[in-house]
Amino acid sequence: MAEIFLYNLHTPKGEAIEQLCAGLHIKCRHIEPRDYLERLGFITGNPGFERIGLPFTGNAFKEEMMLLKNFEGNTLDHFLDAYRKAGITPVFLKAALTPTNIHWNTLQLYEELARERRAFEAYMKP
Repeated sequence: MAEIFLYNLHTPKGEAIEQLCAGLHIKCRHIEPRDYLERLGFITGNPGFERIGLPFTGNAFKEEMMLLKNFEGNTLDHFLDAYRKAGITPVFLKAALTPTNIHWNTLQLYEELARERRAFEAYMKP
């Protein structure tokens, strides 16, 4: 089953994403800052990943972020099409769970996505 992990989306926008996902049979879960040091493999329920148990107590990032898992076949296309049709504003920081990032924690994923976003924005400047 496809799953989406939501960060900083305890908002009406997050509720709209949850409703959209329910209609598409995609599981949604909010990730809280206390779990930001856990590996993504643990957060996403993959076998072989144990809880580290170190709660994050620093300053959490504020940007919205989504992590997608098990989007196979046309599932991603259907989700993105339905997302656009629903008129939900974009979440700019998003990634699919990969064999590489499954070993990262949330903060590492955030830093990578934020770096990529900054590079993209710099490239797009006239």
